[in-house]
Amino acid sequence: MAEDAIARQEQMAVELKQVRIQIDELANKVNELAARPLPQPVTPLLGMEKPAAQMAVSSRRPAENLQLNKIQSQLDQQGKAIDQQAKAIADTRNQLYSTRGDLSNTHAELTTSIARTHEELLLLQKKGAIITSLTSTSRNIPARRLA
Repeated sequence: MAEDAIARQEQMAVELKQVRIQIDELANKVNELAARPLPQPVTPLLGMEKPAAQMAVSSRRPAENLQLNKIQSQLDQQGKAIDQQAKAIADTRNQLYSTRGDLSNTHAELTTSIARTHEELLLLQKKGAIITSLTSTSRNIPARRLA
């Protein structure tokens, strides 16, 4: 019985060490994330005015018009790509904030769990000491003989 209690204590001590290692790893990750600077948001330019070259397209020769139309379509495509990247960056930033919150919650939960496990370990140690002392004293008591 005392051996079982000792074995359970040793197992709980190993589990406690593993939980502490996990907490240290999570704390390091949280600290790394907190130390990283956040990228500045990219705000799309709304209400951009059309360049003067686009207004003057109709007065130029057809070859120049085709070239300007091609450049304008490329600029439009690049503008759309920039808008998509800005949205992706904003989504990533929101996910980062959410992850930081999750990590903080996990850290708090693990800290609470460790404290609870530590208290339970102490209780088991006390019970183990009581059991150990009871078994050792019961061996020293001589058996009674019936007369």
